[in-house]
Amino acid sequence: LLKMAQQSLHTVIRTAAMAINEASNFVFMEFFNTYPAQVGLLGLQLLWTKKAEEALKTAKYDRKIMGTTKQLFNEQLHELIAQTTTKPNEKFREQSSRL
Repeated sequence: LLKMAQQSLHTVIRTAAMAINEASNFVFMEFFNTYPAQVGLLGLQLLWTKKAEEALKTAKYDRKIMGTTKQLFNEQLHELIAQTTTKPNEKFREQSSRL
């Protein structure tokens, strides 16, 4: 039973990671509403790490990339905060309560 649960979670996380890496126009709230809350938070960490690494690699050539990346992170953070301060739908309420 434990092995099956681990495999299932592994599959969900792998699918989520692929969605993050393959999406050219990634929308976090759609992602968060698609996956369980813990996977959504893991996805946010993966996304921010990916974007931060890209910004660091590009910073040598583009001096504005760090500011642009910071702005993207702030927008995503404020979007998440806005979702928690408005009247949430049932799925979001359920996911948030599990965190």
